[in-house]
Amino acid sequence: DDVRHVRLLDAFVARCCAWRAAVLRRDTADGRHVPAMFHRRCVVYCVYADVFGDARGFDDLVARLDYVAALGVDCVWLLPVLESPLRDAGFDVSDYARVRADLGGNDAFERFLAEAHRRGVRVLFDVAINHCSEEHHWFRTARAARHAPYRDFFIWSDDASEYADARVIFA
Repeated sequence: DDVRHVRLLDAFVARCCAWRAAVLRRDTADGRHVPAMFHRRCVVYCVYADVFGDARGFDDLVARLDYVAALGVDCVWLLPVLESPLRDAGFDVSDYARVRADLGGNDAFERFLAEAHRRGVRVLFDVAINHCSEEHHWFRTARAARHAPYRDFFIWSDDASEYADARVIFA
């Protein structure tokens, strides 16, 4: 089963590499070449951008990048950073194009990304593609009427007992 998961991850990263070849295969600031399948041998450091030490966003995280790089970290994995009402730890995304304002927004994220890349540290972040907030435009539009656009993006039921065993936080 582990081999299957590695193959699935390899296939996913390969697709990403084909799509973003220029980004994934470029040399780091110190001249090291990062192969397309960098995830197989890298050290990943997982961080909540708003609670790493006394950090309160990406501008504060920039000050900690030297520390992280000195640990031998090749890649920082950021837990949810996109705009969200935070009812589900940030996985309930309300806008997939905006980084949360409390973290400094898109501009602060771009500064953090540039500084991380300057140090040879890659950045990944969690995106729950199949899960959005009840505040997301698609959900609000879908909820408006039974034949609304995006309605089939979601699972609906008139019977509250139909999904009694499901974890539902948006009721």
